[in-house]
Amino acid sequence: MKILLMLRQSPYATLALQEGLDMALILAVMGYAVSICLSQEACWLLQEGQDTTLAGRRDLYRLLASLPLYDIQHCYVEAEGCPLRTLPAAWQALGPEQLQDILSEQQEIIYW
Repeated sequence: MKILLMLRQSPYATLALQEGLDMALILAVMGYAVSICLSQEACWLLQEGQDTTLAGRRDLYRLLASLPLYDIQHCYVEAEGCPLRTLPAAWQALGPEQLQDILSEQQEIIYW
């Protein structure tokens, strides 16, 4: 089953994004074909050099490096509204039409 997690929450304002990434890892371990798409405030997760020690939170940016170990190969960013100018190599920016194509290929879409 192909599942896309659409993550929209700010990385460190709440635990929502961390929970969404944890869910992606669990689904991948269970054998689902998991894809991730960041949009809106979640795009800030891809900003390098974040210091999470003051917030007392896990460094989610470092967690992204483990996604290929879980066979999560398809990582996208909704380009419209993304404040970042450059993305890490593993992440693909999607325009509105490309995003619609990806959404239509999925069997389940989970908005987080």
